[in-house]
Amino acid sequence: MNNSNQTWERVVAIILATGVLITFVFIIFNPQKLNTSTFAIIRFLAAFAAAVSGYLFIGTLEVKARLPFKRGIAKGTGAFAIFIVIYFLFYHNLPPSEPDYSYERTNSGLEPGIFKGKYQSDLVDYKHFTGNNEYPVLAFLSSKFPEEFNDVLGLSNSPIIQTKNPVYENIQKFRDESGNQDLVSNYLSPSGYEYTYNENNKTTVASEEIERGELIGKKQKLTKKISKNKTFNQKSNEYDDKTLVRDGEGNEFTYVPKLASLQTSLDDAKYTSFLKSEASSYYTQEPTLGEIFQFPKLSSLLTYDGNPDYKQITIGWINNIISHNPSQRGLVAYTYNFVARSFQSQLAKLLEPRGGDISIWFLAGCNRETTVNRQAASPYVRFLDIWNPSNSSVNLESMERQIISKDAYTLTEIDQRDKLFEKIPTEQFELKIRIPPNQHLFILTEFGFDNRAIKLADYLGYSNFDSNGLSKISDQPLYISRPDLKSFDNEPRLDQITSTVELPNEFITSTKDIKSLINGIPKRLAVGSVLNINSLTVNGKKIKIDPPLNEPQFSLSAYFAYGSCPYLLVFDSEKQIWKELGTVLSGLDSANLQQTKLYQLGNKPIKFKIQERDPEITYLDSLSLIYKDSQTNELKEVFYTADKLEKIDHEYFELHQGEFLEIDLGKILPSTASDIKLKINGYYELI
Repeated sequence: MNNSNQTWERVVAIILATGVLITFVFIIFNPQKLNTSTFAIIRFLAAFAAAVSGYLFIGTLEVKARLPFKRGIAKGTGAFAIFIVIYFLFYHNLPPSEPDYSYERTNSGLEPGIFKGKYQSDLVDYKHFTGNNEYPVLAFLSSKFPEEFNDVLGLSNSPIIQTKNPVYENIQKFRDESGNQDLVSNYLSPSGYEYTYNENNKTTVASEEIERGELIGKKQKLTKKISKNKTFNQKSNEYDDKTLVRDGEGNEFTYVPKLASLQTSLDDAKYTSFLKSEASSYYTQEPTLGEIFQFPKLSSLLTYDGNPDYKQITIGWINNIISHNPSQRGLVAYTYNFVARSFQSQLAKLLEPRGGDISIWFLAGCNRETTVNRQAASPYVRFLDIWNPSNSSVNLESMERQIISKDAYTLTEIDQRDKLFEKIPTEQFELKIRIPPNQHLFILTEFGFDNRAIKLADYLGYSNFDSNGLSKISDQPLYISRPDLKSFDNEPRLDQITSTVELPNEFITSTKDIKSLINGIPKRLAVGSVLNINSLTVNGKKIKIDPPLNEPQFSLSAYFAYGSCPYLLVFDSEKQIWKELGTVLSGLDSANLQQTKLYQLGNKPIKFKIQERDPEITYLDSLSLIYKDSQTNELKEVFYTADKLEKIDHEYFELHQGEFLEIDLGKILPSTASDIKLKINGYYELI
């Protein structure tokens, strides 16, 4: 009878032990989607079955003669020990169960209310995103991710940012070695945001414009104006070309504080364009007066940038960029005013009745600085946004990535991103990042500069001289703006403020029209290493990540108001938004500096406005519009007769902070008007 009982106990014990083992192996190789309470029950039952099995097996052991305590105590102690071991074995060694996704999503992240995009979902959601201009780039390094940027991106809280990353480290070097450490914290409120989303050759554009009200004490009322989404057909290789505001450098932000003399080799001719400038066509249609636009090699950049406070400017980063990429073009362009010697006396006669002389063509601003102007590419950052939309935390264990390893100062032409990664091997990189519920993780994949900021300087709206006209100035002396002005008194000589250059006909005929020139330069230059993330391992599961497109699918442009001078904006009738053209009356910050300035408005603007955003007062004395009549091909000028602006008489129209002057061009210009320029006389004063 006793042997029969022992046999029965062994059979039951084996069955229970086998069941526990099968359950363990099954869950190991087939992890189930179990919620917390269900898995707790399975864990308890497995441990209990193992304990009973152990209890029954221990009953057959001859332990009585060897141990001082009774068999019942031994059986109970062994069973309890087995229970604890199996319970914790299931608790620690099994892969964690996946969260329950049967819920309603309340936050789609990176999708502001006026701009809806799409995530791709598999355990976690992800999206490739691009931020344009300095603010989105430097916000990643801020001690606290800016609240306003969270709002723009649609995040309920600040994202986790992966900092053990070569792209992140390159942005740190850029910030610290270019002197922009405090830029984000010092910014004023944003001027606005623009969003774009491109899919199936259709682009959706949305924007927010921030208007500033009256400043009361330290508080200023901000009003958001949200435009309606506009969708239009646009091929993917054209996407983003003209839809986003890109800023190269500003009064607060600079990274390439250097100028360059006009380069005159035949190789440089292919990166040069002769332009009818904003003001030149007012005096002549001949190519004896205008601007020269050029992309020089970085090795041509001079140390001095014309700034009297140059010693306070940080140049470590750009110096390293130049030394690592001496032959690279496209990061920065320059414009030079020129006057043919044959036109010098005629121009002097045209300027004399207006109280000016030829030197005003080569000197600018209150400090009478060089008219060599720099146009720099705008910084951008590309990153992978990973979002945990569930109500449970997930563990991001590792990623499979490709990396184009470059020195932190090496530039890479990145327009064909996919082709660059075709032969790059993959590697496994450990992350070990826990992502809480409804939390975003940003992994930076690319940092660089986009030269379409140079397009937005409106040079594509300029016209070129025809080739026959340009041949007239070959092999004759040209006075050209020089970056390194010589010291001069009140009446400078031309040799002190210009360089005299004779360009051979071969150079002239090798130059390009402005559109071909800018479009022939790489759109983007990546700085340092570039990443491709191929997959993520989350909670033990491998998730494939589609590579980003060559042209970013989701883009955000944040542009901010900084510096002084009133702003000039034109209304874009196609996108139904105001487009910022920059500042006017720049540097004219006192009454004794009052001058007349000319600004390009474009071909067919509907209306424009001059807006005072800063704590200052703008004094406008006269305002007129110069245009070409398309029927007669004549240049005409129309004065704005309202608001004391029909002539220069020192009776001023004033703009205080938060105020603007808006003018409907349809009411004062004929329908045949084209190539419209704004001519204003005035100055501003800081409060």
